[in-house]
Formats: sequence, structure tokens, C-alpha cells
Amino acid sequence: MPSRAEFEAREAAALAPYAMRSRDSRGRRHAEPEHALRMAFQRDRDRIIHSSAFRRLEYKTQVFVNHEGNYYRTRLTHTMEAAQVTRTLARILGLNEDLAEAVALAHDLGHTPFGHAGERTLDRLMAPHGGFDHNSQSLRIVDVLEERYPTFRGLNLSWEVREGIVKHSTRYDRRLRPHVDAVNEWKYGDIVRMGFIPSAVSDGRGQSPAGLLERRGHRPGRIRVRVMVELAITGGRPKEMDDDI
Repeated sequence: MPSRAEFEAREAAALAPYAMRSRDSRGRRHAEPEHALRMAFQRDRDRIIHSSAFRRLEYKTQVFVNHEGNYYRTRLTHTMEAAQVTRTLARILGLNEDLAEAVALAHDLGHTPFGHAGERTLDRLMAPHGGFDHNSQSLRIVDVLEERYPTFRGLNLSWEVREGIVKHSTRYDRRLRPHVDAVNEWKYGDIVRMGFIPSAVSDGRGQSPAGLLERRGHRPGRIRVRVMVELAITGGRPKEMDDDI
């Protein structure tokens, strides 16, 4: 049976020169023995999937509440779709697939229901207390709120996955607040090597067609040609959808 070290050697040989190798990870906040078989980012991915916050994504929706119909996407289905696209992009670019997938699986753990409209509402309500940012909240969940281990709080994810979570951003995410201490652990540098660009790209690409289908009812023949043309020309989503997603 191959050992973790052998898996790491195979990975190092297969990845692009600019990719992040599992064996080069900066480690974790709380020291733990390495797993005999799984590499660092594989363990992170598994911890995220088995977390309580990941299961709760089932009840957080993109646009509509999930009991309105069987076709509407939730944050859970969106996350699964984004993770699939992320792995594909990471493989094409020669990046670390496990790292990219772990970031994609965790990128919306701290998101509100009702998409970015829900986040803006919560941010306004929380303004007296510093506001709300779902990327920072995602980091807080994996660092503090999850309770899975007796000797430390959080999931104790690797440094690189935590960095990917807090730096995850699309054009619908605003800049991270500088006063969030956890965010200040990192400086903006070479993000390609970390492998979380695929996560940000897949997040945006997954939301555009998904939100379009949900707003139009997810039934054939109910999406107007004008909307589809605008989507194709702009490479994004129709302007009228910005307040909904």
C-alpha cells in the first residue's frame, strides 16, 4: 500500500512548477500528526465535508426558499457544482486539485440565505457591530465555531486552505474589512500558486446560469431570448438579476 510520502512524491512530479505541493504546506494552527495515507489538503477536504456547517448549506438558498420547489438550487448544490468545475480548472492549469476543491467546498460556509441580497441586509443590520462579510464568517466557522475535536476549536485546516477561504472573491464580494484580525494574518501576494483562483472563477460561472434558470422558473420555454443574448454578450448575468443573487 502506498504511503502518504509516496502520494506526495507523485503529486509533486505531476503538478506545474507554480502549483502548491501538499508537502510544502505551512501546516496548521494546532500541531497534529500527519495521516498515514492522506495528504494535508485531502484531510482538509474531508473535514469540511463532514462538518456541521457544510450540511447546513442544504437550507441556504441562492434566490428562493428551498421548499418552493424541487428544482431550486441551494448553497449545497451550488457548492457541489462549483467544486466540480474547480477540480476541472485546477487539473487543466496544473494546480493542486485537492487544495482547490477544499477551498471551493468551504467558500460559502459563512454565506447568508437569499444570496448576496441576504448578505447586504445582514451587513446593514450588523453595521453597529462592524458589519458582516461572508468570507470572513466562513473563516470564523472553520477556525472557531465548528466543534469536532477535544483539544482545539474549529477544524484546524491547513494554512493554505484557510487563506483560500478568506481571499475567495468574485465581483459580487466587496473588499475584506481590514479590522478583521483573522484576515490580517495574510497579505495579498501570489495567489495563483495557492490554487484558489479556480474556486473564484467556478463560483461566478456557476451562479450565472443557475440564478437565471431559477428566476425564470427552471422550465423550458420560459427564459426570454433577450436575457440569454445579454448573458452571452456580457459573459456574466443580466443586470436585472444583480439584486437577486
